[in-house]
Amino acid sequence: MRFNSEELEVTSTYHLFESEFGPTERRVFLIPKTEHHAFHRETLRELSTLSDTLKNIPGIVEISSLENLVLPIYMGFGYVPENKVIHGEISESDSAVIRNLPIAEYSLFTKNARYPVLTITIDRRVTIERMNEILESVHRLSSNRFSEHHLMGRHWAEYQYNQMLTTETFKGLASAVLIVIVMLWILFKRIGSILLPALAILTGMFSFFGLKGWAGWPMDILG
Repeated sequence: MRFNSEELEVTSTYHLFESEFGPTERRVFLIPKTEHHAFHRETLRELSTLSDTLKNIPGIVEISSLENLVLPIYMGFGYVPENKVIHGEISESDSAVIRNLPIAEYSLFTKNARYPVLTITIDRRVTIERMNEILESVHRLSSNRFSEHHLMGRHWAEYQYNQMLTTETFKGLASAVLIVIVMLWILFKRIGSILLPALAILTGMFSFFGLKGWAGWPMDILG
């Protein structure tokens, strides 16, 4: 929607998909680096604790993982849902069935079921600013519980890109100001001849960013 015009086929296909199935869910995938494999009892306990913590974040509507996995079981008169975690454990037979599910890999666990995967669904109605706050909270809480973890998904990639863009922008501005000051000193060798142009440049930059912030204009490549 952002990078393709309305005339392109990919855009019309996207709109058709949304009209048939509803707006795309806002999902983020969390992979904690656990000491044991994804089906281990200790891993399931850690998943349960982490899920309970993340559910307290306003805006998160659902967290799916092996710990709360429910599959349909045929009972003769029809299919009924059954939770696969019983007393904090998954049986070997159920583990074998789950590992062979076509959609399980990278949605419930990583390759060879080494690490678990949590699918975090975020309310579609939250704003971009609130979305970033939720992602920061998920990242912080996961860091507190695990020595290493990874987040995946389009929204996390956008958040990381925006963070990098902001950091690199200010690094570039600081470098540019420093270079201008050095060049002015080489040319004039006088403090007054450096301060006045430097002050003019800084005033212009701060005015520019202040205007964009006051007007609510997003930071873009042209800016």
